[in-house]
Amino acid sequence: MKTLCVQQLSGKQTRLLSLCCAVLCFCMITQLSGQRFMEITTNANGVMHLNLGPNNSNTIMGREAGINLATTNNNSLFGSSAGGLLTSGSLNTFIGTNAGSNITSGSANVYVGYQTGQDNAGTQNTFIGTQAGASSSGDLNVFIGHEAGENEQGSNQLYIANDERTNALIRGDFALEEVTINGDLFVEDILQIKPTTADPGCTVDTEIGKLWMSPAGAGRMLRVCRGTLGWQDLF
Repeated sequence: MKTLCVQQLSGKQTRLLSLCCAVLCFCMITQLSGQRFMEITTNANGVMHLNLGPNNSNTIMGREAGINLATTNNNSLFGSSAGGLLTSGSLNTFIGTNAGSNITSGSANVYVGYQTGQDNAGTQNTFIGTQAGASSSGDLNVFIGHEAGENEQGSNQLYIANDERTNALIRGDFALEEVTINGDLFVEDILQIKPTTADPGCTVDTEIGKLWMSPAGAGRMLRVCRGTLGWQDLF
């Protein structure tokens, strides 16, 4: 294993590291502060590892990416200004220009794409797509697609979309264990509705069209909600 270490002894300065091997050349500029170093190791298979340490275990590549990291651990930041203001939090993976660029905290987030999760300092979010969750807040959200969930302010939300609309093609709430399809749903073979013991409720008109397969003790009937008119047995 080959290792190159650059130690920062005091103050703040810019280091230019160049690794050239055959026709491959890497040039990396990193700004470090305090008693830390950048370590580049290459294993027997030629795989390169970049570590900002000795104890922080952060991996950073990109202009002003992670430039304000201090005591954060196990972050992977790739792209110009990715995690640029991050000073606390750990276990984040930001990939793309300005991914998570405006937040100072947050942990266990995965932001992939240009400006993805730019303003969201929550925890355990997964955003994939250009500007997905860019101006959002909250925790435990999953946004997939261009601008998906861009302005969502809640937690435990699911968006699968290709724009910023709130009625995304697929919307969900993990806390309520609900999924909404905002469009037609086609099932080619079999659609099975499993019986549930508890009556899911049918009292308001916003529930019109809801289906429920009642258990054996309740007649084992497929029922449709008619809103304030209650359940109607289909068969």
